[in-house]
Amino acid sequence: MARAGRKRKVGVKREPNGKPSRAGVRLTKEQEAMRAAVDYRQRVFGVSAKDALDQKACTLIGRLCLQGMLSEVQWQAGENWLQLTNAMSAALQSPRGFKTAGTSSGMTLSEELEAAKYRATKSAFDDANDAIEAHAPVEERKARMIAMRTFIIDEVDQPQMHGTLRTALNGLVKHFGLEGRRAA
Repeated sequence: MARAGRKRKVGVKREPNGKPSRAGVRLTKEQEAMRAAVDYRQRVFGVSAKDALDQKACTLIGRLCLQGMLSEVQWQAGENWLQLTNAMSAALQSPRGFKTAGTSSGMTLSEELEAAKYRATKSAFDDANDAIEAHAPVEERKARMIAMRTFIIDEVDQPQMHGTLRTALNGLVKHFGLEGRRAA
């Protein structure tokens, strides 16, 4: 005598209790999302299949590093500068709260800590920018900062500015102390 209901599907992963497993569905969705990202990087940026899985392939300076135009330490210095730039931007645009007429104490402890954090971020940002501009004529300083903004923040590739970018990143490599590091 036959069992009631429809027949079991063949080739379906099952849980120990006999129900179809849902774990495989999640895995394939993640794999599909990753495949779409890899395909996009290959199509749009011209990155190889092996390099498309590297985290560097998501930024312009990372792709320049993968192509051999920048070294590992120059890429890391550019990433560090971008983090400083983002921290400085967040510090400048962060909400300061509001003060009521009833509060007579000047700065509270949290405000003092916030001010100290801002001063430290600004000092680190200024030092990094000074390292980029170090010992150069005014026009060269301007060109270095334009190259940093163009390649790292705006992510626009300008082949005629590659040398200027490398010079600016070399100053940051020395500033961040990355020149003695070796690739892992």
